[in-house]
Amino acid sequence: MQQYVMDRPAKTVRIVLRRDISPVGDLPAGDPEELFLAYGWTEEMKKFRPLRDYTGLFKEFAELKPQTSAVLRFVSDYGFLGCTSLANIEAPGRKPSPSQVESLAAWSAHRWLLGTTLELWQHALDENEEGVSKLMSVNNGIVSLVEHHLAANPTIPHIDLLPRSMSSPFGSGSKDAPGKEAMIGAAKWLVNGTVNRALDRFVRLRLDVQQEPTHDTESESISLEPASLLGVVWLQFALYIAEHKNYQRCSHCNRWYEVQTKLARRDKTYCGVNCRSRAYRARKQQQEDE
Repeated sequence: MQQYVMDRPAKTVRIVLRRDISPVGDLPAGDPEELFLAYGWTEEMKKFRPLRDYTGLFKEFAELKPQTSAVLRFVSDYGFLGCTSLANIEAPGRKPSPSQVESLAAWSAHRWLLGTTLELWQHALDENEEGVSKLMSVNNGIVSLVEHHLAANPTIPHIDLLPRSMSSPFGSGSKDAPGKEAMIGAAKWLVNGTVNRALDRFVRLRLDVQQEPTHDTESESISLEPASLLGVVWLQFALYIAEHKNYQRCSHCNRWYEVQTKLARRDKTYCGVNCRSRAYRARKQQQEDE
């Protein structure tokens, strides 16, 4: 699973308006002023292994600021989410060029959904009833996200992953406000349902049969493989919940990374060898400058 390989653009990603796009495939109609991310269909790509190299990527995505510059940096580092369409980009004095495009509104919606679900899970783990009640409500056994969050994010209802409401086994179904235990249980129930919907859509179960070229043997295994970058972040989130993983920020690059508590040194502060080497060189250069 950690060997899963993805592509990311080797050049700068552009921002284009919908009115400058001629759809080639299925691109729903919308506001002509809507913004899209775009990079050329034939552009050079770089390969990387997100599950191995960026173990805390789901937390990076959940905390992504709703700013175009922040999204551009994220795309340059990790690539598109996977909800892409093919379009021709119109430019004055140039022939339309085929490009892959992704709506910034879709980015905002998916980031909000993952970020809210992660925040809800953390409140539930901390048994923070106040924090839970700010994100969801339970009425007559039905769990729902509170409406002011949906109103503040008008693109969210168009994301079909979002369970606007779910029947919960917690609470008696009465009209009275549920107690703390019921609220915490319902929050975990809602997170569970949202994550499972994401896994159903963005992660595949695969059979791998490998024949050894120099031996008359073969090995068979079942593995989970993300279908896109969205699959990567939701799979990481699911593993974080199921395996009780711990994370901290790298003291050099500031990215989140998984802490292997049984194997890591207590003083480990870097996400990997590269950051440790860069930090060492930076300290050495600083000493020489002084």
